[in-house]
Amino acid sequence: SKGNMLENYKPISEQRLALIRASFSKAQLPKSLGFRLFAMESVGSTMDVVRGLDDGTIRLDDLSALEVLSPLDSANEVIGVLSLAQTNGRGQEGRVWKSPENSGIYLSLLAKSPQKAAELTGLTLALGLAVQDALAGFFVESTLKWPNDVIAKRKDSEERGKIAGILVESTTSVDSSKTSLRIGIGFNWSLSEEFAAVGGISLEEALGTLIPFPDTLASLSSCILGMLGVYFEKGFSPLVTYWDSQSGLVGQTIVVRTPIGEIKGKVMGVTEQGGLRLLSSESAQEEIIFSGRISSLPS
Repeated sequence: SKGNMLENYKPISEQRLALIRASFSKAQLPKSLGFRLFAMESVGSTMDVVRGLDDGTIRLDDLSALEVLSPLDSANEVIGVLSLAQTNGRGQEGRVWKSPENSGIYLSLLAKSPQKAAELTGLTLALGLAVQDALAGFFVESTLKWPNDVIAKRKDSEERGKIAGILVESTTSVDSSKTSLRIGIGFNWSLSEEFAAVGGISLEEALGTLIPFPDTLASLSSCILGMLGVYFEKGFSPLVTYWDSQSGLVGQTIVVRTPIGEIKGKVMGVTEQGGLRLLSSESAQEEIIFSGRISSLPS
């Protein structure tokens, strides 16, 4: 229920609010999308709030005390819900997403697209590129682990870990006029034992220094909104070769767990629909995988 979902949230401090607003005023947010951001100290899950906003069980007015940024004016508005901690964060397939307080950026977005959900393929991969762009802005190199993880290396070490994960859900309206996109982004900002325990790595460890939270948030949001703008206009197809070149996966021999069993093969790239092209070791044929997770990468 709505009350249950929002009963324990509290607005972020005035000081933090001012710092976040200042960082966004310096950031180059794309003009094509308006961004309305709500922020809170803690919540069960930012994705649950976005689901509530989408299905009408939560109204924007319910969140008015939490509003951090208001768009100037844009027909295409993206709503963001940020929390500094989550007590019930979830990742792909409902897996627990560790969300310790003041250690990560837990951001969910609600966007509307005129395309049908079936046409909105490859968005998870496109958003991986956006996170990678934000990291590159901090001089952190990263690779992409299909379909939804961003992997970075600890500074002065060969040790790698997941720095961010992306979750995309979509629902097309009954009259097919528009699709609601619910996007969840978990980004490990600062050192936390909870991230380390699950093989995660933070921006602080990848860089060897801590970038202020508001600057990290503004940069990440700017890259994500910029990518959404490109994606809504052109889809994933112009990004395929870019993803292949940036992913660090092409040419690697990997094992993918799929609903119909494990497939081992060499990665050839991705398709315009966001499927993974795998040259099967067994059949020597190219297979395209749409649902699965990579269970082993070359060390």
